Amino acid sequence: RNIKRPKPLLPTVWKTLRRPGQLRYMHTDELVQNLDGALPYKLFNIHERGGLDGARSTQQQQQQFEEEPSLLSRFVCKTLNETGAASPAACQKSIELDKGNKSMDVVKNRSPTLFYDALALAAYDKGLVRRPLTRLQVAKGFQDFQTQVLKQSHYNFPVVCPLKQDYQHFLNYSLAMEERLLPHFYHSSPDGYEAHVENFWNSVDKKKYCWIDTESILNDKMWRSHLEQMQNQAEIR
Repeated sequence: RNIKRPKPLLPTVWKTLRRPGQLRYMHTDELVQNLDGALPYKLFNIHERGGLDGARSTQQQQQQFEEEPSLLSRFVCKTLNETGAASPAACQKSIELDKGNKSMDVVKNRSPTLFYDALALAAYDKGLVRRPLTRLQVAKGFQDFQTQVLKQSHYNFPVVCPLKQDYQHFLNYSLAMEERLLPHFYHSSPDGYEAHVENFWNSVDKKKYCWIDTESILNDKMWRSHLEQMQNQAEIR
């Protein structure tokens, strides 16, 4: 007899994530769209700071970091506790650990720049370097030359940036996504709409949405000479 098979729990999510021989990263809005109706979910907003009630007054903003719940405590006390996955006792314990953890004073989580790697890939694409030089060696060679010889950092590289009108398009899209996913936070939190807009334009001023101009760098005589030197040294070895 014909038996109707039940549909897989997450057919769309798995089909979207899984490709032949690779896994694809899915952004929050796309993930929520695919999860909707398939599984219950709760978003954990890492940008919402302050007290565990979700509010943050002006006075609270001026308090030291150690007086605020840590990211872990906000996750345990808000997200897990509200879904029943953690007890109030677990929340209290996490807060106690916050107060006793002296290593929480200042933690900067700066990601390494990808500029040198991008430069190495562009050099290979142009045929400016070849084996036995590896991608890693070329990237490190660029970085060592800039930091040790030129006494500069990756911030000194020329960059290409989006057009001015494109920035507003990116911001509008980002705001619309935040409002759709986190409407209460977007409209009511000091870290919502206004902070979002301010942080975005601050990032524009710091050229955070720009990318290294590999074309102009690899056409520069100094960098071309350095590439040739790296290549010759690698072949001698």
